[in-house]
Amino acid sequence: MKSWLIALLLAIVALDLSASVVSNAAMKAANKAAAKQAVARAAMKPVDIVIRRSQYPTAAVHIEHAQKMGQPTVLTIDRRNSELRRKHSLQYIKRKESSPKGMDRDEYPPAMTLEGGPNSSVHYIPLHDNRGMGKFIERQTKDLPDGARVRILVAD
Repeated sequence: MKSWLIALLLAIVALDLSASVVSNAAMKAANKAAAKQAVARAAMKPVDIVIRRSQYPTAAVHIEHAQKMGQPTVLTIDRRNSELRRKHSLQYIKRKESSPKGMDRDEYPPAMTLEGGPNSSVHYIPLHDNRGMGKFIERQTKDLPDGARVRILVAD
């Protein structure tokens, strides 16, 4: 009776070890593939997103001002942590009580990018400008994965 129990335990241990080896190999392969993708994305030319002054005039002025003050033009998409970055960028700008009627807080760089967050430029701009530009950028980036780079440009 003891010998079959020992054989069973040895078989279980062997299966567990082989599963670990397969699991480790799969993990290494996944990490290697992810690393290759990250390198490819980093080397990839950024996708240009052109904000037209004629469509979003106040938002365009804010972007130009922020970029002249040192904010980057090339940004890295990272949607996963956008809410946390938005919270940090807007924490000192009250929303409801003190916001002018019909105005919205615009942040640059946007919270959906790694560069957004506590050091973002935040200005009140007309609500329709901010929301319209936000939807425009969302449409331009919907097919881009996290890690993709975009360049925000302002034009006439």
